[in-house]
Amino acid sequence: WKTPDEKYQDDIIAAAGCIPSNLFRPPYGRLTSSQARRLQAAGFQVVMWSVLSADYNKEITKEKCAMRVLENIQPGAIVLFHDSAKAAHNMLYALELLLKNATEQGYRLEAMPYKKGLCKNTDPFNPYPMKTVRKVHVFLLNFANF
Repeated sequence: WKTPDEKYQDDIIAAAGCIPSNLFRPPYGRLTSSQARRLQAAGFQVVMWSVLSADYNKEITKEKCAMRVLENIQPGAIVLFHDSAKAAHNMLYALELLLKNATEQGYRLEAMPYKKGLCKNTDPFNPYPMKTVRKVHVFLLNFANF
């Protein structure tokens, strides 16, 4: 990445004003060690994934997307899905099967623990301080055996 570390961190901190979480997933999984150190020092927890659903890829079917996920879950797995119009067809299908099959296999699906406080908004009825046209939900799953 060619973005200077300070600019990269400033952009992320600015975005944190809209997202009430300290979790950070680097775009495309790309992050330099100096960027990671600066973000951690600023209170962010960098989270990578262990299973890439490829839900965004128009070249694969929704069934193939689901199989990529189902064949790779294991205790501690973190599955990456995208909340976007481009990924919706594959993501919704794969997520539904994942939730069904994982619970049948005895997995407990948990949200990733995170710290609140980086978000500058204090309105409990509107966690997004900017007016948004569409809400974006970050969905991180951690798989654990019962």
